[in-house]
Amino acid sequence: MALNLSDHNIIDSHCHFLLPDKETKDFECYWNLSRLPIESKHLRNALNYKMMLNELKVLLSIDKKTKDEEVVSARNRMYKKDAIGYIKMLFRTANIEAVLIDTGVPNLENYGYTISFDDFQNLLPEEVIKRCIVRIEPIIFKLLLKEDCSFQELVFLFEQELNESIRNQKAIALKTTIAFHTGLDIKIVNEAQALEAYTRYRKCRTGDLNAEKEIRDYFVLLSLEKCIQLDIPMQIHAGIGDAPVLDLMKSNPLLLFNLIRDPYFQKAKIVIEHLGYPYIRETGSLVNMFPNIWVDFSEINAFISQSVVHCLRELLEMTPVTKILYGSDSYGVPDIFWFSALHFKKSLEKVLKDFIHDSILSPEYAQFAADRILRENAWEFYKLGNFPDQ
Repeated sequence: MALNLSDHNIIDSHCHFLLPDKETKDFECYWNLSRLPIESKHLRNALNYKMMLNELKVLLSIDKKTKDEEVVSARNRMYKKDAIGYIKMLFRTANIEAVLIDTGVPNLENYGYTISFDDFQNLLPEEVIKRCIVRIEPIIFKLLLKEDCSFQELVFLFEQELNESIRNQKAIALKTTIAFHTGLDIKIVNEAQALEAYTRYRKCRTGDLNAEKEIRDYFVLLSLEKCIQLDIPMQIHAGIGDAPVLDLMKSNPLLLFNLIRDPYFQKAKIVIEHLGYPYIRETGSLVNMFPNIWVDFSEINAFISQSVVHCLRELLEMTPVTKILYGSDSYGVPDIFWFSALHFKKSLEKVLKDFIHDSILSPEYAQFAADRILRENAWEFYKLGNFPDQ
């Protein structure tokens, strides 16, 4: 039984909007996670960028000896000439069956613009399933700017906007990026504690970070309650993220321990994103021991080159193959959707073939594992068959 995943359908359970006319940076700038100005010569000499260009040569039928800048020029000409055609080619080549979109990025606060669901979905092949995930932080950001707002009003407005966003976007999940703000050490804050924290927060002109943390923690808890009520998952950003905004020490998934061991919040289905990279073993142990915790293998596929194989091996030390979800965390350029899927499938195929060779897995079970990780887990977990077309 030969294992070949190149033509296997894949569900991208974690990605973002993009528009061709918003691609204003040089191509190499999209292949690094830093918000700091990294010199192009360094970006162009990262291994993940070299790997992507080699795959691009194959895709575009360009001679393998062609210089990198000529490959990028050819790609840019094709994209500029027919952006929609180029995007559809990428998606169909990678066999991307569905995309689950975090609609919170790009946003006006950090990017200066937003993109509508309709504008984005019109770029993709008609057969690709498109579903939305509501990020709670943009809602919180607007509410904390309100100066004449009581705590009761704040909570009412949060729940009102959250409900409207879920309804209007037909959302299949919620998401929090609290790791970027006050960290993953989420406390079980009750209403009285949140009220007291809000009072302190408003009294301090420069803002009270401890009070802000309790308020943000409380909003995450309210969102988890909504997930329990609607029986939809909550995605939680963990591990790697945009530098220098994210403090990686506050993004270790083990910091979630007090939250996920709470009996009430064990009713919520939680996805730890990005493998919690570089805290992979920590993530794997949580997914293994808590029935309501899953993990998505996202973002790093386009950014850590050959180590995807290593990360898969490390994650599979404890993580059941039935609780791993694929994602790209694509943004900015459509090539990330394509390369992430391509690179992940090749890496997964290599790992599973090694397991077969070493008699760890039978060929039949390796195929089962591939089916689960690439498609079936996401299809079942997010109930994609239960939602009507957008």
